[in-house]
Amino acid sequence: MRIVSASIENFKRVVVARIDPPRDVVEINGKNGQGKSSILDAIESALSGRRSHPKAPIRKGADSARVVLELDELKVERVWSRNSDRLVVTNADGSQFSAAQAKLDELIEGLAFDPLGFLSMNDKSQRDTLLKVIGVDLDGIEERREEAFRARRAANRAVKEAEARLSGAEKPPADAPENEVDLRDLTDELSNAMATRDKNEELRRAAGQKRALATQAADEHADQLERIETLEKDLQGARDFLAKLEKAKRLTAQAASRAQKKADDAVDPDLEEIQQRIAGADSRNRAYRTRVTHDDLRFEVERLRLEAATFQEALDGIDEEKRTALADAEMPVEGLEITDAGVEFDGIPLAQASMSMRIRICVAIGAALNPQLRIALVRAGNDLDDESLKAFYESCRDSDLQAWVERIAGIEANSIVIEEGEVS
Repeated sequence: MRIVSASIENFKRVVVARIDPPRDVVEINGKNGQGKSSILDAIESALSGRRSHPKAPIRKGADSARVVLELDELKVERVWSRNSDRLVVTNADGSQFSAAQAKLDELIEGLAFDPLGFLSMNDKSQRDTLLKVIGVDLDGIEERREEAFRARRAANRAVKEAEARLSGAEKPPADAPENEVDLRDLTDELSNAMATRDKNEELRRAAGQKRALATQAADEHADQLERIETLEKDLQGARDFLAKLEKAKRLTAQAASRAQKKADDAVDPDLEEIQQRIAGADSRNRAYRTRVTHDDLRFEVERLRLEAATFQEALDGIDEEKRTALADAEMPVEGLEITDAGVEFDGIPLAQASMSMRIRICVAIGAALNPQLRIALVRAGNDLDDESLKAFYESCRDSDLQAWVERIAGIEANSIVIEEGEVS
């Protein structure tokens, strides 16, 4: 839909204006301060509602302002009084819409967009506008990508930290044991061995004592034999005593023999070998703990590497989703491409394209933003030279877009001139 006629009364600087515009280009000419901008503001305010109303829409000295726009299929009338404004939207059959502004809002999402204003946008704004045109919302994709990127960065940081710990950790010897020595078992074994040795020493001492007694008995036996030879008078007593000594000799010899056999059979445990094993246990256990620590760090590095790889796969998937969304989108002009930095045309930044091509692209985007209400309001007409303005008008006609342009001096044969707030 386009504007078929516009009637404006007492809006800002406009006293009265009745415009029956051509279908494609409406060029409004006049010196500064004559009301050119007021005409465009009246159209925008009538259609887009209070979000675009000026602070003082009513011309100074008037009681009310009125704008009536006849479109191909609708009639829009908005009246401002001192304390309120009233909107009536009528269908082609004369019926009125109960939610008038809501009906207009369905049509004019991009109405206030000035196609030429696209040129002055920064790279991010141009990128966001083109994304809106092609209907691709990258916010969710970008948020998920940022989340995956942060997770991958944290995982990679953890991998580097784990690798640093692994690199700085003491390397275990090649013969590091698989398990740790239990010092309590070795200590108990040493205690038992020492007890066995002490017991054997006691047996040896007892055997020595028995041998001493046997020697003493033998000596006394010899003495008594000598005394018997010299003391026959006391022979009977000596014989009795001798008998006792014989018995004692026999008994002590037997006891000595038994004690000696036990002493001979006793085997001392190898205390030195156990002590060496105890001394080596600390080194063995240290090597074992070093190997366990090294293995734990190596396993942690591998786990974190796998985790980082998972996040990288998520990033790759999101990037592919983004590439697919942009590749499948229908651009308003062939050759346009959305990058992370902004908008490119045929592989170069849009700002480096020719002015005629940039104008063509701007008009195509403006038309795409207004798929139903084919209107663009251009307040920067004076910023274009005649050649650029001709290119702009040609692009508007090619895109079937009705452009309302304000300019001090026009180039269109059927330009509208406004003086002192009235169209002449």
